[in-house]
Amino acid sequence: MRGRPSAAIGQGESEVSMNKAWIVGGVFFAVGMVLGGALVLLRSPAHHPEPAPSLSADAGSERLPPLFGPGEVSRQAGHALEFRGGQSVAIPTLRYRGDHPITLEARVVPTVVRYSTVIANFQHSGLGLQIGQGGHWSFVFHDARQYQAAASDAPALPGKPVHLAGCFDGSSIALFVDGELQSKTAECNGRHRASPFPLMIGADPNSHGMPEKRFIGAIDDVRVSGVARYTEAFRPPPVLEADEHTLGLWDFDSRTEVASDTSGNGHDGRIIGGGNYIASWILPVYFDRYERLRRVLTAARKTAGLSQEQLAEQMMRPHAFVAGYEAQTQTIGVVDLLHICDVLGVNSEPILWQLTGPDTTQREETSAGHEAEE
Repeated sequence: MRGRPSAAIGQGESEVSMNKAWIVGGVFFAVGMVLGGALVLLRSPAHHPEPAPSLSADAGSERLPPLFGPGEVSRQAGHALEFRGGQSVAIPTLRYRGDHPITLEARVVPTVVRYSTVIANFQHSGLGLQIGQGGHWSFVFHDARQYQAAASDAPALPGKPVHLAGCFDGSSIALFVDGELQSKTAECNGRHRASPFPLMIGADPNSHGMPEKRFIGAIDDVRVSGVARYTEAFRPPPVLEADEHTLGLWDFDSRTEVASDTSGNGHDGRIIGGGNYIASWILPVYFDRYERLRRVLTAARKTAGLSQEQLAEQMMRPHAFVAGYEAQTQTIGVVDLLHICDVLGVNSEPILWQLTGPDTTQREETSAGHEAEE
């Protein structure tokens, strides 16, 4: 591959200095953190007592606009709660009976795209925001007969910050993604089957009230409102704030074992599984790193003259694995990255340097594409 950094280590070198070893080790550690943790198993729970509606996964892959605009990221002083597959927030005092409109709203970034919940209280009833079985964002609402679902036009992307808002106006439901009304809406009969369980953030209560379908990623803030806040496209606010329509607001800025309801309505949440907080401003960085890695690995595969199927076969992995990370619908860990580089016959160190330095991946991809054409 052309344009490799001068820090690349040739295979013929007989020894490596101690300083070099420390640098490489540090780079591996940094990339492991950026990728959302090495060795994350990308699989959905084997059992779902309450399956939500299956949603189509064949929508287009058009990229959504960034959640934070230029200059806004540095002004984010808040914190997000990290969910690693074992965390959730129980909100025991907030229940919805269906006697008024409602909006569930959240700013989130998934690390792994799988069937999982942002906020919900399903169980043959209830409502919630989730990543559906087809990998799309969805707002699901039980209308006393069956589940109705409003789904996103594009699939959820790992590392991509997104503002979600699911609205029920008394007769229909709609989903807004980054302020854009999604095309798949649903009519309801004006009724709602209330859940026997309170809402949970980062999970969904099972038939025993215990968390399941756990979200993996970070949730910046969550707001529940007693009105249908949005009826048309809007610019998402950089921070969710309480007003006269707010039933509950959790911004996770207190960084304690209690998820404080900052709306003043007293619906404090209990954090289950321990809370790890990260600065909100770092969330958009995830998507940038994933996108760089996708471009570099796709270019390396094309330079090697391999199709996705051929690379997957040589790795003894399913085609969906290669197609998934190249389409950015799933993440990979450091061990997977090293395996891919070994099969492609490329040095992994320049790739790691590219992820931690200035973004030159577009130039590299173009250069690699020219090589493939030659």
